[in-house]
Amino acid sequence: MKAVSLFLALALATPMITAAKEKKEKPQDARTTIAASPEAIKAYFLRLFVPYGYSIDSDTTAQLQVSRPMTWTETMRWETDNWITGNPSQCRRSHTLLFLPGANGTDVTMRWETICQQPRGGVFRVVNSQKKEIEHLSKDLGTAKESLESQKSGQEATQ
Repeated sequence: MKAVSLFLALALATPMITAAKEKKEKPQDARTTIAASPEAIKAYFLRLFVPYGYSIDSDTTAQLQVSRPMTWTETMRWETDNWITGNPSQCRRSHTLLFLPGANGTDVTMRWETICQQPRGGVFRVVNSQKKEIEHLSKDLGTAKESLESQKSGQEATQ
């Protein structure tokens, strides 16, 4: 009887332990090191985001945050995909880049969030950290790294 109880306890606990471990190991942000100054990286991403309606929310030496309002259609699709109820209004797509200058370049961390106002007041944030979204952010960072480092090597060659 004890063996059966122990077996059932292990069988029930294993999926919870596995799920907790996977959640703990899941990456939240995309990261890379770019051989460029934070100012050059900010300028690159502003050229990338501004044509799509993004505006600057925060610009400090350590961070750049840009966002744009979501359309009604985007908001409704996002609400359905994320099982959000309560008809959020004034949702924004927000991208945050964090900079940490180092000896070999600037460590850049990129996060993508959806920020919504609730109709009755209050704000909620959802960090978009699904695997495909992290891959998309990593691809953007990789493209930035390639572009900025090739510009830098081109400038050094002409000097």
